[in-house]
Amino acid sequence: MSCEGSQYITATPNSFLSALPPALMDDQLAVSSLPLSDNPFSFKFNPSHMFGGNQVSRKFASAIKNDIILTQEATYDPLLPPLHLPDSILTFLCGACSLSLDSVRTCWSELANSIWSDEFTLKGSHMKLFEDYGYQHGFTATTFYPPYKMCPDRECDRHKKGLRLSKAQQLRAVYFSSHDGAVPAYSISMQYEGCSTTYHHNYKVVGEDRIYYNFVDGLPDVLQVASHYFVDTRIGRLWKTMMHTACVSATNCARIYNSAMAQDNQFPLGWKFSPTVTMDHVWDMFIIMSLLDDSRRRQQALVVQQKIEQALRFQHQMALRNQRMRAYGQPLARRHHCVKCTRLYKGPNDQYTSVVRVIVVDGVMIGRPCCSISYCANSLRSVNDRFCPTHMTNHGHECVILGCSRQAVHGGKTCSDIAHKAVEELHALRGQSRFQLQERLERSRAVRSHPLLVESDNDGAHSDEGEQDFTVKSQRDRRTLRAQFGRNRTCCEVLIVLPCGLIWKRTTMYKAEAVGAVATFIKQSFPDPMTRPTHIFYDNNCSLAKHVKDDPFFKNIGLSVDVFHFNCKHSEADTFCQENCNPAAFPELTGDNGTWYFNSSACEQANAWFGKYNPITRGMRPEKYDFFLDEMITCRNEVTLEKLKKGKCKPSTWPLLDTFE
Repeated sequence: MSCEGSQYITATPNSFLSALPPALMDDQLAVSSLPLSDNPFSFKFNPSHMFGGNQVSRKFASAIKNDIILTQEATYDPLLPPLHLPDSILTFLCGACSLSLDSVRTCWSELANSIWSDEFTLKGSHMKLFEDYGYQHGFTATTFYPPYKMCPDRECDRHKKGLRLSKAQQLRAVYFSSHDGAVPAYSISMQYEGCSTTYHHNYKVVGEDRIYYNFVDGLPDVLQVASHYFVDTRIGRLWKTMMHTACVSATNCARIYNSAMAQDNQFPLGWKFSPTVTMDHVWDMFIIMSLLDDSRRRQQALVVQQKIEQALRFQHQMALRNQRMRAYGQPLARRHHCVKCTRLYKGPNDQYTSVVRVIVVDGVMIGRPCCSISYCANSLRSVNDRFCPTHMTNHGHECVILGCSRQAVHGGKTCSDIAHKAVEELHALRGQSRFQLQERLERSRAVRSHPLLVESDNDGAHSDEGEQDFTVKSQRDRRTLRAQFGRNRTCCEVLIVLPCGLIWKRTTMYKAEAVGAVATFIKQSFPDPMTRPTHIFYDNNCSLAKHVKDDPFFKNIGLSVDVFHFNCKHSEADTFCQENCNPAAFPELTGDNGTWYFNSSACEQANAWFGKYNPITRGMRPEKYDFFLDEMITCRNEVTLEKLKKGKCKPSTWPLLDTFE
């Protein structure tokens, strides 16, 4: 007997199981719950048995709830199930569940309220079955809708009338998930007819502005990183953790996901968007997550330009974040104190006489491309340029020999001076393959094709970066020429680290780690007298002390060389250093048991981690370089602060003075 329009199905139990639609065969709960009639071989038909309980068909109907809502009138209340399903939904459910059209309609009329309250996540065989039937009907298991069904502005006229967002645009997308790998998805944006505001999954577009929603309770589970790409927030957190704990590059983060987490999922024919994570996806996710976290901490909405290239979209907000970091330092460190970095010091009478606050300063060799004009902080148009746009006009075609202002000959990098041409010839020769031109490389230090003998004073691998020295010999004299054939790089980063391990601040040194620049950096970092250190460890404090001897800022600040460098790298014959920068001359630095109270090597330990980012940052633009390094420091500070809490170091903060923030 057919089940259509019937109240009973007469069959033996085994034959009934074999007659069930394929979509229900894997759901044993539904089968076992069928009630027996007086005839032990008869089963009473109930719509909930076919379309309810834990059955796959019920999960499918619940999974496409938003798609059902999308087809309704603007006045429809989305909190209630519609009386009738649209033809597209009916056709999909009929095919996926092997049910007739009348059976689906009957089941919906009986179970709509129950289905509307369900929330199902498709997994495993259910996901595969959905894909087999859903793709051909225009459905994907994952569809990203805006979080609003109506305008969130209660003063909006359409909101007052109870009208839903009814105008929709659908885009194909790829979702990089944490459990199922890369899966096809749809991205739906919605708006009112005639309204200028368009609502997307993570943000709304108003005019030319993209305004992200206020994620007060934390970031959403999924973030849109590009028009057609979405990433699970847990994956983004994983990439970020890999970066700050193991210094993994964005390229390797993408490779790890593609190798270990991506699955061979079926994509519909014609789905032109690649299911492969790229370096750009990782960087976009990193930047968006970091900016949203920063905006959430400051309780402000993140606003960026909508009609602009993706590579430039977040630059302005990154630059603003960089400015705040330069002005105030790291948020977790700038007012921090704990027993490892701050000490209540007892004087000779065993009375507390002072509060000792210590910082450690040091530089680390890490840099980025910069303009070749000394101390120019302007951005380069391309990271391969020698000069910024401002200086390119006057210096872009000059001879690469430093000190020579003549124009380079056409097709070359040096002027017509014979010695300068010889330097360029040697530089070009050294850049050729070691293995294919071994015989010529034997002569790479001596070019004899002209009356001059030119030797390179630069050992190691050939490079166009930075300044290079060449010795030019003739029968009458010998001289050294310095040339710069390619882009310049910043010298190093200088860190201020607390003895407890928190990194207070960093700055970029363009030319050298000069003591004058370090003194200025320290003064700019501590405008608040309450957080100002009483003692500074620095490996070149003997020079710094001479430089600041008349500076009132340093009047009551002790300056000593950290213990390691003082023992190993400072001569006992330097009486000024021994008398003024010996850490043993400051009793407040010694603990009660005679050991050092503060960790004066904290900066060296931080540098060992920080310096590993040099291969990642060596080609970055200034905005991204500063943003990335500051965010890595923030991540490290979060981990360090948790360790201090667990280690009973009593971390706390000084009171906030409004005049300084």
